[in-house]
Amino acid sequence: MHLPTLLLTTATTLLSLSSAKIIIGNLHLGGETYTVAWNPDDNPCDTAKVLGKDPANPCGVKFDVKDYSAATLEGCGGPLWINTDGHFRHNCRFDQKFVPTFCANPGGGFGLDQVFRIHQGYVCE
Repeated sequence: MHLPTLLLTTATTLLSLSSAKIIIGNLHLGGETYTVAWNPDDNPCDTAKVLGKDPANPCGVKFDVKDYSAATLEGCGGPLWINTDGHFRHNCRFDQKFVPTFCANPGGGFGLDQVFRIHQGYVCE
């Protein structure tokens, strides 16, 4: 049985998202691109976790986001999915949003005092 999810639209992401998801996207900073993951209930500027610098393979890199610990992105080169603690959790679907989120002075995972942008690529639910 699935509980109804609460849809949340935030001004920072301009996306409709639910709490049972992980978002995989890209962070663009100073000409570099990084693969990142975050829980859509949180502001990605503060909480997105870096899985790797492109073109490095982000699959198999452990990350923690709200409600998920020891999560990994799997299936690079084909259909993507999320494992947590080594067990299947979610399939991912391509859902690219080109409306970027611009971040400045994030307090979370990056420790950067620069302006950068993040956009969504996949939704894992």
